Amino acid sequence: MISCNNNGKIVLEGGSKVHVHYYEDSNVQLVTKQIFDEVTIEGLTSEDSDEKIATSAIKVVKKLETRYQQALRDNYVTMDDTTFKTLRRKLPINQQKFNWDHIDHLRIGSEIKKN
Repeated sequence: MISCNNNGKIVLEGGSKVHVHYYEDSNVQLVTKQIFDEVTIEGLTSEDSDEKIATSAIKVVKKLETRYQQALRDNYVTMDDTTFKTLRRKLPINQQKFNWDHIDHLRIGSEIKKN
């Protein structure tokens, strides 16, 4: 939201909410919510043109979004090294991925086919 404060300065308020469902050899969801504090756009007042205010607001939003995306990237690196390792093993006990394409060769596969 863009508004004008009591001093005639242009102020941005807002945030973002992201819900990501990621699946690659596992099922992971990430939900984040980021509320940005009021940001005063320096050098602008309510007297400036709408185009100038919009252009400056876009620059501020890009900077905030870039900072947010970098924080998410850093979080993913941290999660891979810490959080995911504590949740489960990356491979089964035998240290080999399960080949789902050949499940019918196993006893459980033939039992599933019967049902």
